[in-house]
Amino acid sequence: MTWWVWGLLGFLGLLALALAARVKIRFSFDMEDGFSGEARYLFFRYRFPTEEEPEKEAAKQKKEEKKKGEPDKKQSVRDIIKEKGFTGFLNFLSELASIAAGAAKRLLSHFVLKELKIRVALGAEDAATTAVLYGTVSGVVYPAAGTLVTAFRCKHYDVQVTPDFNGEKLFAQMLMDGSARLVFLLAAGLYALLRYVKMVLRQKREEGRQAAMAGEVAGKSQQRN
Repeated sequence: MTWWVWGLLGFLGLLALALAARVKIRFSFDMEDGFSGEARYLFFRYRFPTEEEPEKEAAKQKKEEKKKGEPDKKQSVRDIIKEKGFTGFLNFLSELASIAAGAAKRLLSHFVLKELKIRVALGAEDAATTAVLYGTVSGVVYPAAGTLVTAFRCKHYDVQVTPDFNGEKLFAQMLMDGSARLVFLLAAGLYALLRYVKMVLRQKREEGRQAAMAGEVAGKSQQRN
């Protein structure tokens, strides 16, 4: 065989080794910082959201000073919950869990979920409302966690939803730690991305229909008056 054949075989061998290498993934969520994670592959490490360099951070501070008088358009997780309601936010998380479960079916046993932790603590203005809210949240969190545990065959998991009857309280935290071979991760990631895009487009269409219906109702009300 000529040298280019050996070179091609060597390249294919390295490519196979690269695709077979495991990508370690750590994903977390909490009420204050939102979503964050870290992916490690061979000698590379990537954190999301990315950490800003000092120069970029200084430039960002100057930009924020210029826009000090302008309203802040960035929403925190708490602002989103206030806008759409805690139940609506949980439904969104439930859809994300469904997308993750669909990707898990394509990964099957190729993804190893070493650890799953979910902590939710909640309380309302009175005990009765707290009990109702606890039932609603439990009905979303435990099935979603069970779906992930079953799909990823997770052996180390801890899921807790705790009611607080002493006053208003809202706390949510999640941690996922696992790994998968690059080739299976790429295939599942593409599937999850397509489903997420479809979900966002569907939500936008529903919001558009609701806005249109609200406009029609307002128009008919004005005509009657």
